[in-house]
Amino acid sequence: MSAITEETMDYRKRFKAYYYDKIANELASFEAYRTPQMVIYYFYIFMIILTIAIAIGWVLSIGKTMPPGFWDRSGDGNFIIYGVFGICSGFWFLANKVKKNFEIKVKKGVIESFLAFFGDFKWMPRESLPREEIEQSKLIGLITDLKADDYFQGTHKGLKFVISEFKTWRGRGKQRHQTFGGIFVKIDMNKKIQGHTIVTEELSVAKQLTTFNKFPLCGVDSSGLEKVELEDIEFNKMFKVYSTDQVESRYILTTTFMERLKNLKEIYKVCQIKASFFDDSILIAMGCQRDMFLLGDLNIPVTDTGEVQELFDEFISVLSLVDLLHLDSKTGL
Repeated sequence: MSAITEETMDYRKRFKAYYYDKIANELASFEAYRTPQMVIYYFYIFMIILTIAIAIGWVLSIGKTMPPGFWDRSGDGNFIIYGVFGICSGFWFLANKVKKNFEIKVKKGVIESFLAFFGDFKWMPRESLPREEIEQSKLIGLITDLKADDYFQGTHKGLKFVISEFKTWRGRGKQRHQTFGGIFVKIDMNKKIQGHTIVTEELSVAKQLTTFNKFPLCGVDSSGLEKVELEDIEFNKMFKVYSTDQVESRYILTTTFMERLKNLKEIYKVCQIKASFFDDSILIAMGCQRDMFLLGDLNIPVTDTGEVQELFDEFISVLSLVDLLHLDSKTGL
């Protein structure tokens, strides 16, 4: 997933030795705890299957003896359906709670050592960027509900860095729909930004149709912004640009920077990528269909290096944004 640069390769070589020195023993201590938690998890899964099997068997055995209308939309049979659904939902909730609690326990145990390899970073579960700041970015519009997951905060190459993973929804009841799922990366820039410029990937109709129902694709809030046409024709086909300041947007989106942003989309293989420049910082939204920064899978021995390696690749890939976009340069983007 990460950009293969000499610096990234050096990070990987050093991390391998660091893992066995600082992390491996800490992870191994959780293996004895994993097995009983996995048993509990699969007990709840078994109870879901058993509940469904009993319900189906009951319906097949005595369903025909029920009075007419019993299974109609307003019939008494709905209480049985809702009851089975409620029981299964309860067991599913408990199973996922066991799984998530194990993940958090493992991550709490080793994340400090893991992050120490990268420098001054800390992890805060269930935290996120402030909702007001996310809305201010105009990348996903208004937010009704937000579910936070992983949150990392620190400094990389002299720049303050935030990685925030969360999901958002808009609306209530039947009008409620998911508007984002993935990560927001906030990087303070060595550049004064007076206006507000947003860049959003232009999705073809085919891409929208193939992605629909798999991932929420939410348009940006361009209210109060003007559409900007840049000289790069290929970039204009891939992205739309809106800004409060036409001159500043062209100053920010140099030819070199636009090329880097195009490459960024290919490197991270995300569903959709958007960026917002305002208040001396850049927010980059990367929509993902999967949960990122996982550590502590009940189904995998905690001593398996593959999971830690994937976490490393995900983290170094995000940090490499500074290198890919040259945001640490004081001379410009």
